[in-house]
Amino acid sequence: MLKPNIFIDRKDPAEESRMLVQKLSVADARRLMKLEGVELDGRSFIRELVFTAAFAVTTGYAVFTGSITVWHLFMPLIASWFGLVTAIPVVYLVYRHEAIKVEAKKSIFNLVFLAAIIAAVVGYNAAKSHQSFSTQFQQDVHTAWRWVIDSDIHWAMIVAYFNIVLSMPARVHNLMEFGPPFAAVGIGCATQLLVFFGGACALPLIIEKQISAVWVLWFLLNAAHVLALWIHWDVGKRLKAYDAMKAAVKKTPPVAKQPKSR
Repeated sequence: MLKPNIFIDRKDPAEESRMLVQKLSVADARRLMKLEGVELDGRSFIRELVFTAAFAVTTGYAVFTGSITVWHLFMPLIASWFGLVTAIPVVYLVYRHEAIKVEAKKSIFNLVFLAAIIAAVVGYNAAKSHQSFSTQFQQDVHTAWRWVIDSDIHWAMIVAYFNIVLSMPARVHNLMEFGPPFAAVGIGCATQLLVFFGGACALPLIIEKQISAVWVLWFLLNAAHVLALWIHWDVGKRLKAYDAMKAAVKKTPPVAKQPKSR
């Protein structure tokens, strides 16, 4: 049996100004939770914890054993994006929903755009090295493959890819049960991007050794995972308590007025 959506938008104007926590209004919290895929239940919470632990172990292994740079830590985010744009068109073949159709068109466009960029880069390199396109393509693929494999970051990329792919059924369920929007990614990805680009730009300026910078960025990225998961869980718990309080107030019978004594 499907659970009711406790975060559904109730269109209450008072919730725009009522603060749930600090400067986050109740209305904004509802919108955030809808984009995150509604309530983070026990099963999805455990899945996210397992992914966070797997991401920490695989990226830590790459830092410890491979000749890795801070830019290698960007590769799991690329793998997540690739998992997203390849999974959504397949999902649309099974669930012909208009919201998924829009995202599927965007995904196909992104894949075509990526293929065009790769073709342009390979064509430029082929013209520069006076080789055929196919020969240059094989060389470039081999170079990129070795850059990833030799750093051992491919394990983290596999984990990131399947984390996105395995989250699709739950997101489709939320769309079918509660309606749009179709949440493809959440605050975790945005938090990691912010941490990555901020750390990649700032750390080389304050840390001399490359391996130290990579370890610090590794710690920040995993902290971003935990922070995003905690925000999702905490805001959801506060909204649930807020809705329970409102329901209790509505069920409380009004106090009868006592007649005035003469």
